[in-house]
Amino acid sequence: MIIGTWNLEVKPSRHSSHGIAVAQEIQLHAVDVWFFTEIHADWEVDGHSIFFSPAGEVATNTRRSAAISSSWQMEPILGPNTLVEEWICMARLTNPNNNETILAVSTVLPWRGITPYWRQALTKQTTFADAFRHVLQYIVQRINTERRPGENVIWGGDFNQALSGRDYVGTNQGRRDFQKALQNLELWAPTADMPALIPAHPAIDHIAIPSAWSIKDEPLILRPTRNQKNLSDHALYVIDAALIDGTF
Repeated sequence: MIIGTWNLEVKPSRHSSHGIAVAQEIQLHAVDVWFFTEIHADWEVDGHSIFFSPAGEVATNTRRSAAISSSWQMEPILGPNTLVEEWICMARLTNPNNNETILAVSTVLPWRGITPYWRQALTKQTTFADAFRHVLQYIVQRINTERRPGENVIWGGDFNQALSGRDYVGTNQGRRDFQKALQNLELWAPTADMPALIPAHPAIDHIAIPSAWSIKDEPLILRPTRNQKNLSDHALYVIDAALIDGTF
């Protein structure tokens, strides 16, 4: 199962010249499931179905926080009408090889600049670490609610949190909370030790897969450009995942 994640930096409509360049890069990779974040709502990938997180107070009808795009059969899962839902896209995928289902989750977790929003939504004393924990706990609860007995979960997107090395954007508490969440969900992140768009910085975009899965080769990291400028302010990541014995 080939899984990718890329933060598209919101701005490219699929039909703009920038969006066409982004689409050309995406089509170079035979990915089964994409976790997109900060994405224009007109986006589509050839041969894929796509589902977006809902619009809300920060996301709009044209700009969405998260999306899942897949060549596998996909059933969108809608959540309740809450503030956190605009940061979550959730769907159930059907493996064409064995008809087993997989719960797929694409998310954006809070970044420092959005803390004032969460102070309005929660309390005036809410810190960045508080907001991060609030959204993270909500997402984990949603996963546990939607997950069927024995069902595998894959989770990716922009977590705004490094899992190794010096952290330039997250917090030590956020790292501990995120690592605990992965452990409780029996997931691990092959991207944990990867670099970000700036090679000296650790990745904050991650792909998490079940503990019983391994990856083939090293995760792929790309920094696509157009006219010598980055197509996004985030790197693109792709992993090839399978059961530890190499089968699905």
